[in-house]
Amino acid sequence: MALERAKLKDFVGRSLSTLELVEPTVVSPDQSLEAVVATMRGRGDSCALIAEGGQPRGIVTERDVLCR
Repeated sequence: MALERAKLKDFVGRSLSTLELVEPTVVSPDQSLEAVVATMRGRGDSCALIAEGGQPRGIVTERDVLCR
């Protein structure tokens, strides 16, 4: 357990520039929730960014879908 805590502390202390980031799932506000969930599932993502005209407008998460 102590080793896991040490790894977590090391990880969260890292700069974002050192992380291996992947291209986010980006959807448009006119897409249906069903289509967005299918896209998230297909990519194995737990969230999707909502963008319009190249500008971020929001985010939809698994929790949003499951709890609303």
